[in-house]
Amino acid sequence: MNERHTAMSAHLRTILPPLFLLLLTVSVFHPSLENGWTTFDDDLYVVDNPDVHGWTAQNLRAVWSHPYIGSYQPLTMMTYMADYAVGRLDASVYHATSLGVHLINVLLTYLLSFRLTQRDRSAAFVTALVFAVHPAHVEPVAWIASRKDVVSALFALSALIVYAGGSGVRRRWAVTFLFTAAVLSKGAMFVLPFLFLAVDRLQGRTDWRRAAAEKWPMFVIAGVTATGALFTQSAAGAVRTFSVHEALAVPPYALLFYLQKFAVWSGLSAVYPFPVKNGGLFPAAVYGSAPIVASLAVLVWQIRHRPMVLFGLLFFLILVAPALQAVRFSNIVAADRFTYLAYIGLTLPLAVWGSRSWREGQRWRKLLLFAAMAGWMAAAGLSAHERVGVWRDSAALWKDVLTKYPDLFR
Repeated sequence: MNERHTAMSAHLRTILPPLFLLLLTVSVFHPSLENGWTTFDDDLYVVDNPDVHGWTAQNLRAVWSHPYIGSYQPLTMMTYMADYAVGRLDASVYHATSLGVHLINVLLTYLLSFRLTQRDRSAAFVTALVFAVHPAHVEPVAWIASRKDVVSALFALSALIVYAGGSGVRRRWAVTFLFTAAVLSKGAMFVLPFLFLAVDRLQGRTDWRRAAAEKWPMFVIAGVTATGALFTQSAAGAVRTFSVHEALAVPPYALLFYLQKFAVWSGLSAVYPFPVKNGGLFPAAVYGSAPIVASLAVLVWQIRHRPMVLFGLLFFLILVAPALQAVRFSNIVAADRFTYLAYIGLTLPLAVWGSRSWREGQRWRKLLLFAAMAGWMAAAGLSAHERVGVWRDSAALWKDVLTKYPDLFR
């Protein structure tokens, strides 16, 4: 009887955390199923794009042979084709697919965190919880045109789980396959091989040259993808003239912006306009970001011997690096969707610390940690639930943007 009770308890500990995560995610994001289309690229990717209106050989050739809005993402475009085959232009079908992929990604985040923390269920649960309902993640889930973010994340998380599970030729080729699928869903995933090197360091692998050399097929794919992305973005007119002064000033500002939105998510917007120059100079906040980021870099250097902290920061920095505007790709300085995977890196060390404090702490500390986590979950969940409504239609979306940036179109 005791053995049966123990086995049942172990089984419940295994299934209850991911089940709770799924139920919470659905409760937060289910209003997106009632959302419609927006004029923010939904029309260009799907509504007015005949290349995804039907599962035909001609359409398959089209989505595999050229980019859309400067992005080569054939696997993502194929998901639109599948949605059209199911519901034609019924927006609820497309929203259901995005939410479904996000739910899978929540489970994958839990599994990846469980593996990286050496089977720490509490840390894995907290990391997946933050990933599931962080208000900044509403954009990639509730915006149909951001499908590439959730689809590429599915392949990227799968690749990381396989990679963190051990070595071997078959495993390495499986990771290469998943990495290739990720970059065919979103070009910015070319940074994944660098994440694999960060996993190597976390797991105590010290032979960096050998670790990098065995990944040569992935680095070749990454180089081709990054070069191709630069050319397709340039052809679409997205790459803007950028001075050395701007290339040095803007990335620290963008990096600090993403760090701030992780902790304080007020003021989220579908558009964050590029800082406007006055007399050839940016606002003081842009230049003030550099010394703050430099101070943070010094702090990171001082705690570099803490493996999980260093890994988390590398995870975050590697994933946001393509979005820091060292090469200017648009008139926005940042976007919520670029944090979709990156915030896992900021959450994981905090979750490990919280889990350890829970196990080793006194009762009052446990109550404090529980209250803080419950409070965060409630605040984040309610904010995310409310933000889903912003993506209801074009009127709601642009009203929200113009409320925050009334001079955007002037």
